[in-house]
Amino acid sequence: MEIKLVGHQKQWDYLKSSFESEQMAHAYLFCGENQIGKKTLAIEFIKILNCQDNNKPCGKCKNCIDIEKGNFLDFLFLRTGEESINFEGMFSYNSALPDLKSGEVLTDKKEIGIDQARKAQDFLNLRSYFGGYKAVVIDNAQNLTTEAQNCLLKTLEEPKGKTILILVSNQPERLLVTIFSRCQTIKFFTNKEINEFLNTPQRNKKEKEILDELLKVLDGTLAEKFAYTKNLKEDGGNTKEIFEVLQRYFRKELLQGPSLQYSKAISLKLNLIDDLIYKITFTNASPKLALEILFLEI
Repeated sequence: MEIKLVGHQKQWDYLKSSFESEQMAHAYLFCGENQIGKKTLAIEFIKILNCQDNNKPCGKCKNCIDIEKGNFLDFLFLRTGEESINFEGMFSYNSALPDLKSGEVLTDKKEIGIDQARKAQDFLNLRSYFGGYKAVVIDNAQNLTTEAQNCLLKTLEEPKGKTILILVSNQPERLLVTIFSRCQTIKFFTNKEINEFLNTPQRNKKEKEILDELLKVLDGTLAEKFAYTKNLKEDGGNTKEIFEVLQRYFRKELLQGPSLQYSKAISLKLNLIDDLIYKITFTNASPKLALEILFLEI
């Protein structure tokens, strides 16, 4: 399947070429502004490494589908949001020891600490389940503590077999020089193609229609909110788009907030939206149920 990523075709072609010529780096740093496709490209690249089809990534084989859903045993996704750290793949860290199941830990920490770095390191040291690449993607890598970054240095200095580590960051200057120098940097830019994609009249009109309907629903009764979700397609339809429209709306509200108390309330809503977007994107969470949870909370 030929992948065309809006605004980042050169980066994609370079990574795909490096894989096909067997000249990949063992560690990459994807850096650039937020919300421009760094993480999306990282996930697609992991599919290339483990796709079962000759035309990689096919997007249809079991490995590609499991990677997309966050269920692939040789792929670990680590991130911090305002209030959450997620581990996808084989580990569920509900205690000091791994549970050997996919899962998630919610925490109020805004940093990725040394314990999480060690667990990611241990994950890469394990043998691949399927004989392909063991892969770790660390989103918001600028939130790695100094101790966590120093812990990852050994992995960067002594990579084992078919493993790959991708750091994703919008503030790469916060990473240690020793980390920065051991990763191959791939820069992402907001360019004309992305801006045109995000600001077409058709897209703006559609977003306004969705937002106008959502604002009415948010001011309605619980019965009206549940009726709205019930009318969505069985698979959730455009639920992710609905979440993203609300995400952009509340971000604007946050910037224009008349008081600190109002801004804090908006921040809590944004944290919940970010977490639910993650769940419906990378896990088997029901999109319709996620939207119902959001309506109950806000």
